[in-house]
Amino acid sequence: MKKLIPLLVASLFACWSCNMKDTYTQTNVQDMVTVVGDQLVNDSGYTLNVVEDAVGAKKWKVEGARYYALFDILNRSLDIRLKDVLRANIVEATDEYNPDDYAKDPVEFSLQGFSGGYLNLGFNITKDPASNNAHIFRFHYKSEQEHLTIYIEHEGNGEDPVHMPDVELSTEGRVYCIPVKDIPNFTWVTLVMNVVTTDSTGEEVIEEQIIDLR
Repeated sequence: MKKLIPLLVASLFACWSCNMKDTYTQTNVQDMVTVVGDQLVNDSGYTLNVVEDAVGAKKWKVEGARYYALFDILNRSLDIRLKDVLRANIVEATDEYNPDDYAKDPVEFSLQGFSGGYLNLGFNITKDPASNNAHIFRFHYKSEQEHLTIYIEHEGNGEDPVHMPDVELSTEGRVYCIPVKDIPNFTWVTLVMNVVTTDSTGEEVIEEQIIDLR
């Protein structure tokens, strides 16, 4: 998935389909999609017909599965060349947040957006290649009037990305989709997570980062 994740951007969900009246083809489109039969449907309700498949249908054609996909649009009929997919994890956020139990392993935030009834969040995580999928994400929220704060808890496998050599680490992309219907009403959303950053002395440290979504 290394070729897809570096392309993720925070402003991803500006709807590409709005421009389809003016153009027939687009390359390297990135979008959230769901498998419906033999086709993919994006969160705006557009059906994408996979006529060229570089992924392999056995790997992606799971009914109801949600993916972050990379593809080319070939014509007005929305025939596509599917180039890569990253399976999204659909998870619930809990309001049982206890800061004393909050795992503080860092993430690299790469994607945010509301679509399809979900808050979609993407991360790059730095990990020991031998840890496989041992890394765990949990999402907790606090709601104060119309302000929603989501705490992103990443529990690693004992890695120290600040001090470990790069040759001992690898990068993995993760996408998580949190159903919005299960979260209280909000007009202002804040994400809280831990990241690797550089302090005033030039040293790399792990610090808490706060991002306002809207």
